[in-house]
Amino acid sequence: EEWLLKYKEEAPKIQSALDKLRATIDSDRAKVQDGGPFVCDGAQPAGQEPSLTKAETQLNLMRIRRFQVLASDCVNMRDTAAKVAGKPDEEAFAPSGKSEGGDELKCFKKKDSTECQQINCYRGFEDQGFLDRLQLLKTQLDSCRPEEDTPLVGVVPEAEKSEVAPEGAPEGTQATDATGAVATESGAQGTEGTEGKQTGGVEPTGETQKELPAGQQQAVGFIGLVATVAREMQKAHRGSRCKEFL
Repeated sequence: EEWLLKYKEEAPKIQSALDKLRATIDSDRAKVQDGGPFVCDGAQPAGQEPSLTKAETQLNLMRIRRFQVLASDCVNMRDTAAKVAGKPDEEAFAPSGKSEGGDELKCFKKKDSTECQQINCYRGFEDQGFLDRLQLLKTQLDSCRPEEDTPLVGVVPEAEKSEVAPEGAPEGTQATDATGAVATESGAQGTEGTEGKQTGGVEPTGETQKELPAGQQQAVGFIGLVATVAREMQKAHRGSRCKEFL
């Protein structure tokens, strides 16, 4: 019962809104379609006026969307009222048949009665012609909308970001390419210098040996041992020669 009281209060408002939207949409559609082919604003030949300006196009799309949402809510409300009401007379609303503003409501009424018996959602068989015209107008209006969003100013695409070297990167650092590879000139030079020192006959330190693989560490240790033994043998040989001279 409480829901029905709320329904009787809100139904005239929804009916009035649907009536006005339908009348406006039909009027705008007649202006657009009765004067020739539909021409979008910005696509018209030189010297020709568009069927609707961009602002008018957006306004009409907004009206169509609002009508469709209200009509859907209207159907749900009407069906609920029929289930909640104990008899058809309990669904009636707006005894005067008019809105709060004094406009006549296009609701369903009993014969010889001004009271609204049932809300009109414009979804019946008799409304099919209007619904077809509405869908055609919506298709024409949608064709004037841009297919892609305009890119924002100052925004760098992701593909270009990968080609730009990060700010504050050391000299010789190159940008990451599409495959993710990074080339560093300074790093390459440092590697060559290290190889030159190793191949120049300088004996690796203990720290260097720790960084080498196990097999290479054993080889370096063996070479060091041979060098030590050779030096001791040379000292012993020089000592024996001195004794012979004396």
